[in-house]
Amino acid sequence: MPDLVVDYTVLAASADQLKDVKRFIDDLEPRVSGTSGCWGNHDVASAMNTFGTNWSYHREKLSDLVGSVADKFEKTATTWRDHDEDEGKSAADLVSKRSK
Repeated sequence: MPDLVVDYTVLAASADQLKDVKRFIDDLEPRVSGTSGCWGNHDVASAMNTFGTNWSYHREKLSDLVGSVADKFEKTATTWRDHDEDEGKSAADLVSKRSK
């Protein structure tokens, strides 16, 4: 049994899920102004709009961080896959040389 098992499917799925989270975060800004009518009271709607727009900076930072982690998951999967392919080729070459 190998000491380390890397599941490319899980890494790719995780990257895709993080991209979905990022898209959701990025989509929150337009929703802030789009919900003003559902609050009824003008003061409540104004307060909720203020709250939502104050979070713009933090949403942007969070979106950047989540996007960065998604990119790292993708790069990790690619790096391990490439490493496995190289190791497989090296092993095949070694077996080929020994059988001659």
